[in-house]
Amino acid sequence: MAKSKFAGELSAGTIEVVMLGADSAQVRAIENISARGVSVSMDNQEFLRGADFSTDLNATWKAGTLTADIKQLELRQGTLSVLKASVSGDVTPPAAGKTLRAVGRGQLDADFSVLAKQPALAAQLPLLRGTVAVKFDGTYADGAKGKVTIAAKDLVAREGALALGSMDLSVDAALDANNSGTVRNALVVTKEGRRSDILLDGKVGMKPGAISFEGRITGDQLIVDDLQAFSALGAPPPPTAASLAKSPALAPAPAPRPATTTAPRPAATAAAKPAGPVKDTTPIWAGFTGRVDVNVKTIKQGTANTITSVLGVFSVREDRLAAESLSFQLNGNSFKAATILSFDVKQARPYALVGTFDVPKFDVGAYLHKADPNVAPALETTITIASKFNGTAANLEEFADRVVGQFELKGSKGVLRALNKKAEQSSMALGLGGLAAGLLGQQKIADGLVGAAELAALLKDIQFDGITVQADRGADGVATVRKIEIIAPTLRLTGSGHIEAKKPGGEFGDCPLSFELQLAGKDRLAEGLNKARQLSGKTDEKGYYLMATPFTLGGTVSKPDSSSFWKNLTLNTGAGFLR
Repeated sequence: MAKSKFAGELSAGTIEVVMLGADSAQVRAIENISARGVSVSMDNQEFLRGADFSTDLNATWKAGTLTADIKQLELRQGTLSVLKASVSGDVTPPAAGKTLRAVGRGQLDADFSVLAKQPALAAQLPLLRGTVAVKFDGTYADGAKGKVTIAAKDLVAREGALALGSMDLSVDAALDANNSGTVRNALVVTKEGRRSDILLDGKVGMKPGAISFEGRITGDQLIVDDLQAFSALGAPPPPTAASLAKSPALAPAPAPRPATTTAPRPAATAAAKPAGPVKDTTPIWAGFTGRVDVNVKTIKQGTANTITSVLGVFSVREDRLAAESLSFQLNGNSFKAATILSFDVKQARPYALVGTFDVPKFDVGAYLHKADPNVAPALETTITIASKFNGTAANLEEFADRVVGQFELKGSKGVLRALNKKAEQSSMALGLGGLAAGLLGQQKIADGLVGAAELAALLKDIQFDGITVQADRGADGVATVRKIEIIAPTLRLTGSGHIEAKKPGGEFGDCPLSFELQLAGKDRLAEGLNKARQLSGKTDEKGYYLMATPFTLGGTVSKPDSSSFWKNLTLNTGAGFLR
């Protein structure tokens, strides 16, 4: 290789060559071949400096087959072993219409903490510490069969000195002459007593430009944070001294040249940018076909989220990628989804997405309590959600702004606290106001304010029979609620509004909301509304008496703000009795 260098001093080694016949010979090292002060550089980049090398050798050529055996190949840095390797096997080159035949096995052991002592190599390694043992065993003859196992222990990434734990990976494959066969990949990651495992097992077929797979992905547990930590191994190495020397910031500034009077050059015409998004001409899954069944028992992310019972069927064809079925439980709540992403290059936007997302059972109270354990949830109910979504896009990035959907939510019996954030304060304030008005001789106002206080108590922790919500999700991520209805024997709350889109990295509970709501009551609640002079004198289509003034519910999903309701209640009560 150009600009590459191998240097060192051959210090020992005795090789014996024996002719065993007309077409056979043996070569073996009677004394190990050794070299001192070995240095290796490639493309002007130094990778190894001042290491010692030693190996044995025993090889035989007989009847057109080469057999070799190296029991120990070692690279040392002083008294420390950098890596050890052993390899053996035989190979028969293709001849007279026969295919290549080969058998090989071996092992490689390395210590990254010793490798990191190499100043030229340390910056290039993605690992500061850890050991790795690699074993392989394979054959090739009218097909291939082999197994590779990697056992890496106590790994620490260079980037941030991040401890990664230990990893065990095994790859076992058997392919016929047409490159079709079976593959089994098993991965186990352990860290601080936690264990992640995943198995990929199935049939594979490989042709030029095309790969097919039919199989399954299974696992008992995946710790997302532990697996994501391995991305630190992909961090680019810091710039080398050689590259820094060539950097413009460190290069000496050129001496100034005398001004010249040359004719100005015409301005370069900038290349016209294509209007609109760039259209993909092939799908992102081009060259892949097949089907994968997924069965993972538990997926954990941080301390907040646990996904269990992950079951799914995924398929890939030339013209579509589909999640035929996907079900899981998030923190005990069930979710189901199915979606198809198709591709038609003849369309202006070749990607088309359609799908459904259903929630058979979701505990709203538990979710809101987890968001803020110090506050009673604004809503307690178990809901079911049925939703549909769709969209088209020129490329996958464009989907972020083009997916729309509709969903319908229905809730069981529950408790509404969205109106009682100030219920206790309002009840006390209105009651004291009634007492003060009575002492001042304003009995009508006093009666009205006391009625409003009773009303505030009735609206605290409202027990309801059901909740219904119909909404659309726009391309901007905003949920437009076309209809909301909460109904109880004495109360009916209806309205519409919207919930703002979730910010990147944010939580759904923090999304701002804005609803225009209408309250109506029966029996005791209607009597309270009437006593507080809040009724309009009309009834809705279900026979509930309507409150005279609609109100706005603001705040966020987890912390709704009903101050508009209580402000209207106080002002309207006082104004009603002054008229």
